[in-house]
Amino acid sequence: MNPAQVDWGSLQSGIEGEVWLPGESGYDGARRLVLKQFDHVRPQAVVRCRRAEDVAEAVAFARAHGIPCAIRSGGHSFAGYSTGTGMVIDVSGLDRVEVGGDVVRAQAGVQLVDLYDATLRHDLAVPSGWCPTVALGGLALGGGIGLETRKHGLTVDHMLSATLVLADGRTVTCDEQHHPDLYWAVRGGGGGNFGVAVEFTFRPVPVGDLLDYRLTWPWVDATAVVDAWQRWAPDAPDDLASVINIGVTDAGDGSEPELAVAGVWHGDPAEGERLLRDLADLAGREPSSWSSAVRTYRATIMNWFDCGGFTPAEAHLVGHNPAAQIERYAFSLCRGGFFDTVVPTEGLKELLAAVTGRPFAGQRRDLNFIALGGAANRVAPDATAFVHRGSRYYTGYSADMDPVVPAHGPEAARAWIDGAFETLGPWWSGRSYQNFIDSRLADWQQAYYGENLARLQRVKEQYDAARFFDFPQAI
Repeated sequence: MNPAQVDWGSLQSGIEGEVWLPGESGYDGARRLVLKQFDHVRPQAVVRCRRAEDVAEAVAFARAHGIPCAIRSGGHSFAGYSTGTGMVIDVSGLDRVEVGGDVVRAQAGVQLVDLYDATLRHDLAVPSGWCPTVALGGLALGGGIGLETRKHGLTVDHMLSATLVLADGRTVTCDEQHHPDLYWAVRGGGGGNFGVAVEFTFRPVPVGDLLDYRLTWPWVDATAVVDAWQRWAPDAPDDLASVINIGVTDAGDGSEPELAVAGVWHGDPAEGERLLRDLADLAGREPSSWSSAVRTYRATIMNWFDCGGFTPAEAHLVGHNPAAQIERYAFSLCRGGFFDTVVPTEGLKELLAAVTGRPFAGQRRDLNFIALGGAANRVAPDATAFVHRGSRYYTGYSADMDPVVPAHGPEAARAWIDGAFETLGPWWSGRSYQNFIDSRLADWQQAYYGENLARLQRVKEQYDAARFFDFPQAI
């Protein structure tokens, strides 16, 4: 149907939320994602929902008028799949959190900073992710990797139920007894595949103070440190969370990358310090700096969100509320995968050398290693749709430019990250993280879902045979 012939007013009259159309004063703010690189996309309408009934009305309206839909909760899709040229169903307004007894009920638009703020008032947490403005509607459906993963498991491992609006307009709640195949699928099957998630219930975990640490080494020691870390972190006690960040601020000025091993220890601080000493001894290289301190869970989380000293209200994108302090980012790319085995020294050298290849001024580059193992890997690969249960760690490259994107910057960033990604080839498992969605990934079905793909396809056929919920990497 011609967009000009669509009676959007009839949709607006049937919902509590807002319908934003091109030309209206709030449209540009409503359509924007976290990354400015997708600002050129102009939807026919953005429907900001305030309740599950709004979502059902929007789905029915889109079906009746043949309008394709994109689903948005936090707007962090690296591939821009949370926007499109049809209707955007935005659930960011579904943002309530309730903590009662041993259950957390949270709507799909809840951002992680607000989830933590609510649960930490009760000395509880729902294991989740790394970014304050990521929303549950995307993160919880694809896995959920963060500081609690090795200690307590993934976000999906704590999901007790999920409520979704289906393509046929029904609103259903799935759990172990109700729609069990759908319940299995939404725990790792990725966002936007089976319906619009509107609410979840989770089993939280008790939390206390943490040992927050950061050790750095000079670039000349990088191979030895990464080699030691990959043998140390995945096999460490569950109380350890650990990442390596290798970053260069400007890939065109000849600066050497900086290397840091950082994370938290959930147990006795003295034991954590001894474990960090084991890493330094295994590497055979003394850190150039060693910082570790016991902090409250709240302070640690805000530190990891890069929001130290912020209030929860400030730890949001500007425009979310009057106090919000976080600016949108201009341009970012991310590519990576899971590793099941230790990489030999010659392989590590290639991975590290890629950080400085294809120099380009104005480009921030990072190579990150995230330790897995522990509680996350003691779940069977087919117990949930999240199949990556044998991985030792995740490794990924990223390229960022902000606030200025130089001429030819996006082209240069894609060329660099594609080349860097190729260095993973001989060593990685062939599996990638569905929450770090990668539009350039070959055979993404197997990379994201592996041997769980066939069952996911059957669930898709059962709940959305006409593929109303569709995007380039939809199941």
